[in-house]
Amino acid sequence: DDDRRRRGSSSDSDRRGRKDDKKKKDDDKKRRRRGSSDSDDDSAARKKEKSSKDKEAAGKSAKAEGPQDEEAKALRQQQATLAVLSCFQKLSDVSLENFETLKAEFDEVMKKDLPDTGAQMATLKGEAERVFGYAKQYIDQVREQQKSAGELKKRSDDGEAEKTEKDDEADAKRRKKEEEEENEREKEQRQEEEAAAAKRREREEERRRIEEERKRETPEEAAARREQEKKKKEEDMRRKE
Repeated sequence: DDDRRRRGSSSDSDRRGRKDDKKKKDDDKKRRRRGSSDSDDDSAARKKEKSSKDKEAAGKSAKAEGPQDEEAKALRQQQATLAVLSCFQKLSDVSLENFETLKAEFDEVMKKDLPDTGAQMATLKGEAERVFGYAKQYIDQVREQQKSAGELKKRSDDGEAEKTEKDDEADAKRRKKEEEEENEREKEQRQEEEAAAAKRREREEERRRIEEERKRETPEEAAARREQEKKKKEEDMRRKE
């Protein structure tokens, strides 16, 4: 009986020992899980704080860069406008010798600079078409005159050998008259072209002057100018009536 009691007591002691060991293991696991959870929470908090600081820094950087971008855009617009106006000025002095060079420069400016002229782009584009049209028309006229003069000279040379002395004298008089008439026509043409070019330059200078004045106008001055233009238009209409 004593042996059985001792064995039973030993068995109960073993069971209690195993139960205590299991409880300790369970407690250790719970503590580790809580530690891991607290670590995850700390990590998430740090990430959130870093993200907030990054967004704040990005916002400040964007605000700082904003005015610089606007200044760069305004500077580019001014440079592009000046390039287009400079091209117009060159086309007003076009000749057979520089037409192809100016045409290539004009195409390049229209492609590279005109799109950056901002609110004035539509106006400048219309003016570009007008100025280049005048220049091309002038060159076409000069080429046609040269062609006509060349054909006239060729006909004169081809028939020279077959003509008699009397015919030669008559032809000489006729050629002289034709040359005088041609010279007179060329003179008139040059005068007309010079007058047209001068008018174009005057219009261009007047347009630039008006643009510069309007840029410097205050709102009150602009309103007064528009009122004055309105009155002048009404007076012109009354005079026509």
